[in-house]
Amino acid sequence: MIVDDSKADAVLFRQIARQIDTEDIELEHCSGFDDGLAALQTDNFDIAFIDYHLGPRSGTELISAAGGRECETPLVLLTGQFSLVVERQGIDAGAVDFVDKNILSPALLRRVIGSAQSNHGLARELVQNLESYQNLAASTARSNAEKSLFFAEMSHELRTPLNAIIGFSEILKGQMLGPIEGVAADRYAGYAEDIYKSSKHLLSLIDDLLDQSKFESGRFAPKMSRVSVYELVNDLLTIMSAQVEAAEISLVVEIADNLPDPVLDRRLVLQALLNVMSNAVKFTEKGGRIKVSARVVNDQLVLAVSDTGCGIPADELDSVLLPYRQGSAMETRPGGGTGLGLALTNGIVELHHGSVTIDSTVGVGTTIQLNLGLNLQ
Repeated sequence: MIVDDSKADAVLFRQIARQIDTEDIELEHCSGFDDGLAALQTDNFDIAFIDYHLGPRSGTELISAAGGRECETPLVLLTGQFSLVVERQGIDAGAVDFVDKNILSPALLRRVIGSAQSNHGLARELVQNLESYQNLAASTARSNAEKSLFFAEMSHELRTPLNAIIGFSEILKGQMLGPIEGVAADRYAGYAEDIYKSSKHLLSLIDDLLDQSKFESGRFAPKMSRVSVYELVNDLLTIMSAQVEAAEISLVVEIADNLPDPVLDRRLVLQALLNVMSNAVKFTEKGGRIKVSARVVNDQLVLAVSDTGCGIPADELDSVLLPYRQGSAMETRPGGGTGLGLALTNGIVELHHGSVTIDSTVGVGTTIQLNLGLNLQ
């Protein structure tokens, strides 16, 4: 079919089409926008050529109204004033090809018919796949919302008894209501300590799961304030000092002079540093070393933790920042966890318009840098 308001152009097109000796062509001519649209909505053609100028309406409008690439008929735009603008309009409307009337010939028309029909099949398949992907994305979004709600409810239900267990075990191990006496006093005190530590560890896992669900659902809004980097690092060292001492690891701190006080979420950034440093302690052997540093590089606040631990294999570097992934080092240095520590760290840094970089060599050590956007306002 050809849709063209110029009878002379339609006759010329028919003459060219008849010269295609390898094709048995029946040609229907529609002289305007409304006739062409009605024909496309009523019948299926092998191919339709639609002129760019159709009186007060345009061929691209007709192509779009007919469904574009979703139309059962392959739609080709005809124009006597070819330009990149016209080509773009045709593609955006859903044309599978375009032809310049000024150079139209039987050989060109034959090629266009063949390629347009092939392109149309591929285009319709792409549209169908895109619709499937969109449905899948919507389903995934619903699943993520349900998962986030489940984590929030689970967190609330588990935290209540855990807090009670932690509180009572703290009373027992501190012997706040009186001394634990008798032949098994030391064992009872040890059990109370074990209950306390295990409950705190379980609570930290629940917190990780809840935080990750908030990141995935986009509900984690940072609370920004001006923060002293020196105080931030000092808090990190205070919290981690007992673990570092127990692991018999030496600690080095390098903080650049005259660091500015950036605007960031203090609690979240401290949590990110704790995640990184906890891994450093976990995977560094006795007698090793950990270095904590802070400096400004290219308008970024760079907080780094380096260790002389077991290192991360090169083929695992791309995956350690993904949720629920744990490196192979966990097989030889088990320490429990959800595999969310570095994923949460990465999410926190991204909230601060930054990135996490990891440099690691197996048997030598690992350096993890938190490159935070230096927000000073």
